[in-house]
Amino acid sequence: MRIYTHEDCLQHEVAPGHPENTERLTSLITQIKSSELAEHLRSAPSVEAKDVLAAHASSHLSFLESMLPEQDVVPVDADTWMGPHSMSAALHAAGAVCAGVRDVMSNTSNRVFCAVRPPGHHAERNNAMGFCLFNSIAIGAHHALQNENVERVAILDFDVHHGNGSVDIFADCPDVLVCSSFQHPHFPNRKHDIKRSNIVYSPLDAGTTGPQ
Repeated sequence: MRIYTHEDCLQHEVAPGHPENTERLTSLITQIKSSELAEHLRSAPSVEAKDVLAAHASSHLSFLESMLPEQDVVPVDADTWMGPHSMSAALHAAGAVCAGVRDVMSNTSNRVFCAVRPPGHHAERNNAMGFCLFNSIAIGAHHALQNENVERVAILDFDVHHGNGSVDIFADCPDVLVCSSFQHPHFPNRKHDIKRSNIVYSPLDAGTTGPQ
């Protein structure tokens, strides 16, 4: 097993009191380091630009680069903020997923866990939102498809929020199956009604239990 993380992911800053905060990751890393999993920790590499551009428009990358502050934090939208380390953190988060794909495909490891932030599944091809700058899983899926032995990729998204970004990026890519389980109606209330054979939705009422 491999566990990827990166120092800049721990320093990705957002607005004070924001629910996407450093403590969510630092508490997890602290637990990993105090357990038998510590020996599996690896430093996440940064993703290559070509991999980012496989999932995102070049204008999206340029926009985020132009927004990066030298100090403090700035809003990308009402929910999504960037600090001086945010771009590096997002690039290493996506790089962790790509490294994990390579590990599994080369039989270096049979499973990989990426302890990174910011998250990714709300980032659309040309839109950052929902705390997400780049769609790390979409970048990783495109990276996997570059392997000649990979014909299809499945993304299973379990979250209280719908993975609208992954749907937006892969709606017209039949080689990628996107399955999203989410509370509905709820944020982000978009991209949950696109009808494609490779897109599977599981909208759930608030408070739904396992047997339901």
